[in-house]
Amino acid sequence: LATHQLARLIAGCDISPEAIAQQKAVAPPRSPGTRLIFSVGDVRRLPYPDLCFDLVLEKGLFDAVGSTRRGILQLPTMLAEVWRVVAPGGALISMSQPGQAEMKSSSRSWLQQIQEA
Repeated sequence: LATHQLARLIAGCDISPEAIAQQKAVAPPRSPGTRLIFSVGDVRRLPYPDLCFDLVLEKGLFDAVGSTRRGILQLPTMLAEVWRVVAPGGALISMSQPGQAEMKSSSRSWLQQIQEA
């Protein structure tokens, strides 16, 4: 995404300062006019203004938090916060990592567990 000519701002966010340091170290070159920022932040309180992204890409977060009852109960708050930063006409892409949630809990998906909560 960092080299796509339409992207003007690309942001990486993680609750772990170590993960942010790793992201910075391996960030690909950017196209002219594209800013790449990294933030330590909590998905329940993202450090971005309302409606600021055309696309949010989530990789495995919902699987990880969906592996515990406490996490499942926080998913609606997390989803609401993610949608807060998505601009009108924008999108959220959630990439699931099959098996991650099951390793920590049961064979039920986090979506099934939310529906049961």
